[in-house]
Amino acid sequence: MTLRGYQRDAIEALEKDWAAGLLRLGVALPTGTGKTHIMAELAVEFASTHRFGSGIDRPGRVLVLVHRDTLVEQTERKMREHGHERRVTTGVVKADRDVVGAAITVASVHTLRSDKRLDRINPPGLIIVDEAHVSMSPTYDRIFERFPDALAAGFTATWVRSDNKKLGDRWQKISYARSIRWAIREGHLVPPKGIAVGVPDSVAAGIAALKPKRGGDYRDEDLEDLVTVDAVRENVVRGYFEHAPNRPAVLFAPTVASAEYFRAGLRAAGVPAAGVYAGTRPAERKRIFAAYRRREVAVLTTCTALAEGWDAPWCSAALMVRPTRHVGSYIQMVGRVLRLWPGKSDALVLDFVGGTEGLSLSLDAALEQSSPRHRPDDDFGDENSERFDPVEDDGEALYKVGKGTRPIDLFAGSEARWLTTEHGVPFIATGDHFYFVCQPPNQDTWNVGVCRADASVRGGKIQGGRWLREGLDPDDAVNYATIVAVDDDPSLARSSSRWRKGKPSQQQIYRARSIGCSLAAEDTRGTAADKLTLRQASIVLAPIGLR
Repeated sequence: MTLRGYQRDAIEALEKDWAAGLLRLGVALPTGTGKTHIMAELAVEFASTHRFGSGIDRPGRVLVLVHRDTLVEQTERKMREHGHERRVTTGVVKADRDVVGAAITVASVHTLRSDKRLDRINPPGLIIVDEAHVSMSPTYDRIFERFPDALAAGFTATWVRSDNKKLGDRWQKISYARSIRWAIREGHLVPPKGIAVGVPDSVAAGIAALKPKRGGDYRDEDLEDLVTVDAVRENVVRGYFEHAPNRPAVLFAPTVASAEYFRAGLRAAGVPAAGVYAGTRPAERKRIFAAYRRREVAVLTTCTALAEGWDAPWCSAALMVRPTRHVGSYIQMVGRVLRLWPGKSDALVLDFVGGTEGLSLSLDAALEQSSPRHRPDDDFGDENSERFDPVEDDGEALYKVGKGTRPIDLFAGSEARWLTTEHGVPFIATGDHFYFVCQPPNQDTWNVGVCRADASVRGGKIQGGRWLREGLDPDDAVNYATIVAVDDDPSLARSSSRWRKGKPSQQQIYRARSIGCSLAAEDTRGTAADKLTLRQASIVLAPIGLR
């Protein structure tokens, strides 16, 4: 699979620093920019060559550490996709699964708490750590002590912790870093729009009076008592209907009990809401996610279970009722709604408790240490690394929840013109074809399909349609469909094509009248084409609808 330019740059920056003699290096990239792709390609290149181009020669085994059991399968699937053509084997070590003989082993850190399970791991030449900001626990200590000479690469969007442990005591250097601001500017994420929604005075005063726990953040139980009041719940319901009634949303609360309190309020107001928590059983979690995908559930409520690793790029609103002083937690929560998705122009962040005051999505990618090991300047890598913007960079409020926020850039730089049918199927129209993405029932992956724009539907099936790719993550499916559609017909598939700016043609006007499609005075040739195309695509792609 082909990496984007910055993803390849990240791997090369790691190789350069390993060649210089460092062992444990970090990469800082925002949520939604493909960290797992980089991890997978890094692992496969190492396992398939036993060395990097810089001359580093190590045993070819790779150990990938994942701290949430729910992410192990997702991570292993990505490794398998990248390694398939190069015949690199992958395996999982988690609970009753114990595939330790593969070239790439994806392991649950929780499972490796057992010395017996850790003893069975073959010595790796490379250790890759997902969500490296959590890598300071005793289990990670034992793993790194067991394999002291292994190269290591840690990946996270937030190189910061909420306790007194210093990531610089584990990691030597951040070799490559990019910011959320950069990702939005480059079109890899949508811009966030923040709105503070009527914080009750009693709640604001209560948060101001809270004493944070050691390390700087609030105690969850203290927050639960503060936010589970009728005034806040009423604001959440009213704010959702006022600002985000048609957006798939996620609500972050301090505890399971508080999340359930707000879920009950939403449901009482007629909003279909479901809760997903650390203790939610896998089968139930899968059922809820499927209902959320089909829009049968409008809001997911959670505390921390969805703050990391959750992949639902169509989600476009975050309902914040979890105050925090920790910028890392804040970025992880907001990052869940910034991913690109067809038709998604921005992400809405509604703050109902004033808990994000003073925080920013800008974060310095620096390593703190208990005792310095190297020059502080090394923390930022070389010319390939971009220093994150400071909180008070230029006064703009776009990247901070609060007053004066504003959305920018309608589709965050997407190359293609994506539309969505009446049945919820995202697609791109070219002169002769519809390219579309969909998630088959009871599956976690997505497919990319194509059919003729004039195809007929018989027996609930599209005649002449075919699958181009199957079993992809949603981001990969959208990217692949974009590439093949633009290759098919760039002038029609691209959202920036000049022809879209003119007035509707006589042929468009006649066709619209003939099928009862209403064109407005302000419609351009492009928007008229969209309306006509939507009418046809909703008929042709109806069997693919997310029902």
